[in-house]
Amino acid sequence: MTDHYKPDGYDELVEVTNQEAFDMCKRLNQEESLIAGPSSGMQVVGALRLMADEPGNIGVIIFCDDIFKYTTSVTKHCPDVFPKPNGPQFANAELNALASVLEAAKDGADSLNLDALQELKPVIEDGGANVPLIIDVRPQDQFSSKLRALKAVNITMATLLGQEDGESEVVQVFDLPGAVQKKKAPEVKNAKRPLESVNDAFKAALGTVPALDTNILLV
Repeated sequence: MTDHYKPDGYDELVEVTNQEAFDMCKRLNQEESLIAGPSSGMQVVGALRLMADEPGNIGVIIFCDDIFKYTTSVTKHCPDVFPKPNGPQFANAELNALASVLEAAKDGADSLNLDALQELKPVIEDGGANVPLIIDVRPQDQFSSKLRALKAVNITMATLLGQEDGESEVVQVFDLPGAVQKKKAPEVKNAKRPLESVNDAFKAALGTVPALDTNILLV
């Protein structure tokens, strides 16, 4: 759980599966014309389980998301709404290239498998000189709101690469909630060299550049 979760603020918890959440999400969209996302579906399922079906009972649910952010997830969890197209399927060349890179790096000399990470866990928990510097390269909003490694420092991948960081600027495409696309980034002139970008990122986050013999773990 993240720091945003305050257990003392809740009277009761209920477990809802992904499929239950997406099924209710589909019902909200189809039956009530509410463009709610799966998180909203999860809330409805939980409320229906916790509230007694009795006259006079009134429940209030705040829908905090919309369906447009979850197009990929919805196609996966609601195959009856988005059936697979007939005919030949052509693999995305970029995804194939990325998969090849990930496969090559999976067992590389600079990659840690599950066993290595398990051995590293007590070292990180105990502290000391052998603890690696853990750099979490996710966007800042994901680092702040989701699970993260103990003692990790957030330096986004965009920052390490010398690219423009922060929230992506978007423009409205249609007059509908969520119908937006990323605004094209301006061309960067006099771009920094890779080493310069990395050193500047470390200075901004840590106040200094780590020594060359420092163990660094990117997650």
